[in-house]
Amino acid sequence: MLVIRILAVLVAIAIGACVVLWLFTGERRWLRHAWNLFRIALVLLVAFLLLLFGERLLVAGMPGEQLAQRAPGGGIAHPPV
Repeated sequence: MLVIRILAVLVAIAIGACVVLWLFTGERRWLRHAWNLFRIALVLLVAFLLLLFGERLLVAGMPGEQLAQRAPGGGIAHPPV
């Protein structure tokens, strides 16, 4: 998740730079670049989150998850010896 945060900060800086360049030059291509960066970052974020969600579904459906049942005190229940 640290990588995602770093990439998000870098994308925000790049979009901000494009907007500042548009304000100084008045060229609309900088707004196009900012919009394209935003769209690509959004698509990659959604794809990453879908992969994480799919992994959760896959792991939750695996047999053996029932082995780690919780004890009444909140710890993991151990089988009797």
